[in-house]
This record gives sequence, structure tokens and C-alpha cells, in this order.
Amino acid sequence: MALQQAKSARVKQFAEHMMTDHSAAEATLTHLDSTTGIAPEENAVTAQLKAGSEGIMGELKTSGAEFDRTYTTRRSASTPGARSPG
Repeated sequence: MALQQAKSARVKQFAEHMMTDHSAAEATLTHLDSTTGIAPEENAVTAQLKAGSEGIMGELKTSGAEFDRTYTTRRSASTPGARSPG
């Protein structure tokens, strides 16, 4: 989404970095699931995370500079240790 809707090249680069990091984390978790036989289950925490994610996606139905501001603010707030592109 950010790669298509962002205006700033720095925001697009930040989005690519986040995608790379999240893909690596997902691959690690998938590997652990398959080697340990332990799979995550739906619970109150996952339901809350999904609901929050849906709310953020609604906020990101913008483009250009407005998208850039919202995306970087929300990404930085929801990802501890993430460096904002701005």
C-alpha cells in the first residue's frame, strides 16, 4: 500500500525496509511452526491486534503527503525501534 500511495521517496524506502523486516520475521515464525508443531491460536490479543490493524488501514485511505504523515506516524508508534523516515 505504502509503495503505491506515498509521495516521498524516503517514505517508500521506509516501507520497503518494513516489508523486508516483516517478511523475514514471518519466514522465521513459519519455520518454527513447521519444526515445532506449535501454531499460534486465535485469542483475545490476536483479535485486538486485528481490530487495531483494520482501524489503521482505514486511516491510510489517503495518498500523497497526507498518506506520508499518517503512515510514518502510525508505523513509528506501532513498531518499537522503527526509525521514522522523516
